[in-house]
Amino acid sequence: MPNRDSLPKRERTGEGNRDTMNQRLRIVKKEVRMRMSRLLALSVAVAIVAAACEVAEPPNAGTPDVPSTTRSPTVSTAPAPPSVPSTTIDRSGPTAACGLVEFDASSIDLRLFESFTGEIDPLIGEEAQEEYLLSRDWWASFDWSVVESTDTALLLFGQTRELHDKEPLFANARFELGDEGWQAVSWGGCRIEMGRAGFGPASITINPEDPPNPDTTSLSLLAIEGACASGQAPIDREIIPVVVESEMAVDITTLVASPPGSQTCPLGPRFPITVQLSTELGDRVIRDAASYPVGELVWPLPPEDLFLALLTAGNPPAPGTANVVTWSGEQSGALLFGPDGWNTDPTFIQRFKAPGPMVISGFVTLCDETVGCPEELEPGEIKAIPRIGPECTLVYTPTPGQNIIMTIRFGDLSCAIDVKIGGVG
Repeated sequence: MPNRDSLPKRERTGEGNRDTMNQRLRIVKKEVRMRMSRLLALSVAVAIVAAACEVAEPPNAGTPDVPSTTRSPTVSTAPAPPSVPSTTIDRSGPTAACGLVEFDASSIDLRLFESFTGEIDPLIGEEAQEEYLLSRDWWASFDWSVVESTDTALLLFGQTRELHDKEPLFANARFELGDEGWQAVSWGGCRIEMGRAGFGPASITINPEDPPNPDTTSLSLLAIEGACASGQAPIDREIIPVVVESEMAVDITTLVASPPGSQTCPLGPRFPITVQLSTELGDRVIRDAASYPVGELVWPLPPEDLFLALLTAGNPPAPGTANVVTWSGEQSGALLFGPDGWNTDPTFIQRFKAPGPMVISGFVTLCDETVGCPEELEPGEIKAIPRIGPECTLVYTPTPGQNIIMTIRFGDLSCAIDVKIGGVG
């Protein structure tokens, strides 16, 4: 079946997700302790964004060659926190944000905010109580600090109490006072992402067709935009990859000019960028510093890190029928699309971590005249569902270093499966 996030989430304002709690929770006053390794890594990311002054050519003008910009990371000293914390962001310069919490990227210091000493329970409000009571462990896993506090609003920033490899490492929660008292507006985990006015971050991976070696002075990368861009590559939009080199690492932040107008949110395709180093790569690691913590790029990708993405495209099903996509393996399942839920343009419907072989298939089925077709099928139901016309099938076998996109393209009563290497974010 489609994957579900490990934490309960609830969108209320479009600005963040909400996670919930299982008992009354008091957040005890505690000094926010950030390990120096965290601060150093974050300072590197800040230095990268502050250096973002070289503009690469957009994709249609060829693969950009970007000269590196070297900065020495430093750790800032936290000033005494104000009694009522507030944040003023210079939006003309580099910025960073984690959900609703914004930072001035030129002077980020996560120790700035004072600890939250109040109780969460009275702030939740009646509407969110049921959800709130379900995630005691999630709330308790963060140390909470006050970012903004007024008579009618409270914004909290959470930092995980233990370093780990799983997200989220940070969280944010906003509460507002209305006619019915305090209410939780939004809460959820978040990543600190770098940016600047009019630009958002793009994540990067090594181009598997041109991996680096110790003699490399030019890195071939694939980038994918993090913002909603209607599934389109950033054609005719500025791209700013900035490189910070040190003896131990090459840190790269890639910023992309935001698309104009309203956008939908399918994943966009990866686009190539090339960055030049000031010297040979040697034994230095390459890291994606568009978000914090910075992530080391590994190649070839080990099987447990490979992704398989499924798309649908082609003709909509006729009334009384549905287009069906199935997959086997550890996460076997199926999705059914009736005429009202079909998009003729290529549309992402599923993404897996796929370390082992899987069988992908598509076919058209009849729907019940009374209740119609279900949206999903359990593994045991897939064989029994009737097929109208031929079934298309393809076996996916993981290949080291390569993510795969499969597009199941439907005709009137038939289908075909196309395969593309790469492009899965």
